[in-house]
Amino acid sequence: YNVLNDKLLFLKSIESPLLVSPNDLSLATDSTFYVVNDSKKRNNKIEKILAKRVSNVLYYNGNKFIEVANKIAYGNSALVYKNKLFVSATQRKQLIQYRILGNGTLVKEKNILKIKGLDNLTRYENTLLVPAHLKTIKFLKHYKNKKNYSPTKVYQIDLNTGISTVLYSDNGFNISAGSTAIKYKEKLYISQIFEPYILEVNK
Repeated sequence: YNVLNDKLLFLKSIESPLLVSPNDLSLATDSTFYVVNDSKKRNNKIEKILAKRVSNVLYYNGNKFIEVANKIAYGNSALVYKNKLFVSATQRKQLIQYRILGNGTLVKEKNILKIKGLDNLTRYENTLLVPAHLKTIKFLKHYKNKKNYSPTKVYQIDLNTGISTVLYSDNGFNISAGSTAIKYKEKLYISQIFEPYILEVNK
């Protein structure tokens, strides 16, 4: 879309058989971006339960998609920052850092955070924010019934030092299954997967 003052102007849609289960994307330039497929087959529960390494990352170079990373266990989110791509792997306690080469392909550099249940990535200055679902059974119980609490923790990772700190922690009473965290004007905003409200936290 082109973004106009009071409306969006449709330009084109981008399709590919490689987009089997896209979960997140991140722009590299105005015309190129990365997409993470969380599964080899959409909504495949066996892949998730067994933590199979079947997720991949696609790069759209302006004309077509190419696979640039694979063997990821439930790739959840992708975020481009400078010459790096960060991917959260929910099922294998991984926040993977890749180096982006000139042609858009990737070189895996390291795993910068070993926490299970990592969800969506956002950036705040020179840090990454990422909520995590640390209790899988409680998460599944919450999915079945919103009255069952599922803990939420939000981590902040310093990209210079690699040090992570807990920015917010809740047993699920205030917010369950937090999925995205954004810092804005000294406040932290946390969204969630199943319930229709956003939590505002003074920071």
